[in-house]
Amino acid sequence: MVKTMVITNDIYLLDRLIGEFEKHKMKIHLVKISTSKEDTLKYLEFAEPDLVLFDETVRQDYDRNFFKTFNIRSATIRNNKNGFISKNTIDNIKALIKEVDVDMKREMVVNELVKLGYKEKYKGTQYLADAVMQVYLHKERIINNFQKDIYPVLSKKYGKTILNIKSSINKATETMYYDGDIEKLEQYFQCESDMKPTTKNIVLTIANNIL
Repeated sequence: MVKTMVITNDIYLLDRLIGEFEKHKMKIHLVKISTSKEDTLKYLEFAEPDLVLFDETVRQDYDRNFFKTFNIRSATIRNNKNGFISKNTIDNIKALIKEVDVDMKREMVVNELVKLGYKEKYKGTQYLADAVMQVYLHKERIINNFQKDIYPVLSKKYGKTILNIKSSINKATETMYYDGDIEKLEQYFQCESDMKPTTKNIVLTIANNIL
């Protein structure tokens, strides 16, 4: 669920907004309703919501980059000419929820890699996390050809050659195996003691286990 704060003084707008959440089955957990900038700042001091939605009538109270400084996504709630929440607003909220969901899933993947013994600071660990996320984002089809479907995406994202991407992943995996609990790794990846899992095996196993 996406932790969401709504900033508004209009209880009718809030009621319509909650109705839209339910109607579109949005994965939103409403954690705070703020009626002032002071109230908003107080809440942000002890908890960070994933998403902030604010009434367009209070938009002027916040600098356009205000929530970016807290690394929080935000959107303005706008009404259409009939007084209902606009379709653009709903579409924007849906897109932001998807972005938050992807970030949360990637964090889960990184945590899983670290539990297995990967070093988070290694580039190869981050490349592996992105490879797992590519499998998740395209779960409607089976990805078997990493050379075609995974490595080119990572190469474009990081501005590295495919050879460099693969080399960094291999280095991260070698280090993980050298320092890790071999018995635990064999059980996790379902491989024999004299065999190490391939990058493809690692990515698909993690994707199947936690996503």
